[in-house]
Amino acid sequence: MKKLTTLFAVVIAIGFSLTSCTEEKNSDSLIEGKWAYFQKGLETSKGEVLNVLEHENLCSENYVEFLKDGTVNECSYYHDGTCKPEVDSGSWNKVGDDLTINFPLTEKETAKILELDEKTLKVKANVNGVNIIYVYKKVI
Repeated sequence: MKKLTTLFAVVIAIGFSLTSCTEEKNSDSLIEGKWAYFQKGLETSKGEVLNVLEHENLCSENYVEFLKDGTVNECSYYHDGTCKPEVDSGSWNKVGDDLTINFPLTEKETAKILELDEKTLKVKANVNGVNIIYVYKKVI
């Protein structure tokens, strides 16, 4: 009976370790793809204050794209008559709930992922001592 109990415990431990790896892998792959800017706001002592971001009229939505190879592209459209996009490329890395983005001409920034699923990416970044919340919606 003791051998059976030990075997059962080992099987359960292996099952939990495989499940943990699968969930982490799935969580990491969820971030890959295009995310349109949706809301931006502040974290205050009374909670979050979020405002819907307005996109330039007649232009596509600004977005950030996380590629599987660790590349991040931030695309912004400015209404100058042509709606030509401006794209900045850099690198990204996700460890647990920390998302680090590094663009060549700016400082490396790390944000805390507050929510990540198939439709929503919500992060909190400390910018000059102020907690800024960004909400993105997945572009299909």
